[in-house]
Amino acid sequence: MHKPRGTASETGQWQQVIRHDGSFPGFLCAVGDALNHTKAYKNPVRVRGPHSLPELFDQAIYAARDDDRAWAVLSRLQSRLGVEFCTHLLEAFCSTQDGADEAAAATCIRGWAQGPQALNNLTDTDIALFNAAAHTSRAQAHLYLGIVRFSELSDGSFYAPISPDCDVLPLIAEHFAARFPSMNWIIHDTGRQTAVLHHSGSPWVVADGFRIDHELGFSQAEHELRLVWKRYHHAVAIEQRNNPKLQQSKLPFIYRSCMTEFQT
Repeated sequence: MHKPRGTASETGQWQQVIRHDGSFPGFLCAVGDALNHTKAYKNPVRVRGPHSLPELFDQAIYAARDDDRAWAVLSRLQSRLGVEFCTHLLEAFCSTQDGADEAAAATCIRGWAQGPQALNNLTDTDIALFNAAAHTSRAQAHLYLGIVRFSELSDGSFYAPISPDCDVLPLIAEHFAARFPSMNWIIHDTGRQTAVLHHSGSPWVVADGFRIDHELGFSQAEHELRLVWKRYHHAVAIEQRNNPKLQQSKLPFIYRSCMTEFQT
């Protein structure tokens, strides 16, 4: 787990910790509390998620999730640090790197106090981790823009399962909403049991606790299309140039389970 310099366990002093519920709006509310606390008391405060282990001298405060307040905090950060920073903030939060949300909150506090130029200080461990976490999520989201595979269901809607390391759904949803605005579709993160739901003519939404407890029925057109793709790949394949190791380096096995062209 990422451990900031000068923590309470190192100094023997009590440290104020603000905990959030694990959601991005909850995180933003905790950041807002941290900014207010730092301004009022002039002492450092850390923001941590619900699953981080407490340290010996932690004094925890829990930030209540308030979506309206969360977007107000985000608007304040955007006016102070810019739109690009807020995009990186979401990307860092979506990362699975240990301590990424804590480092992201510390970066917000530092940037608010010192201005945007503080974000260029890569010798700062929090800012370095923040940038690394954002880069990881951004790279994986970019990858999934190319490997998401929709299948047409019997009711005419489209379904795509994925299983990413990072929580890429908030990062890729707008792309697919703009690309397929007239379609009803679902992108399902099977590991986190969350999904992006899009209905024709409506904004996309993220659903938590999304499960499918029955076998999906594909449309006749979907069955026929899959068969055509298999025949196509078989027809254009050149056996003498088959190179599984090169293929695996370009597209690791971990991503293939959700791609229709690799399913039997």
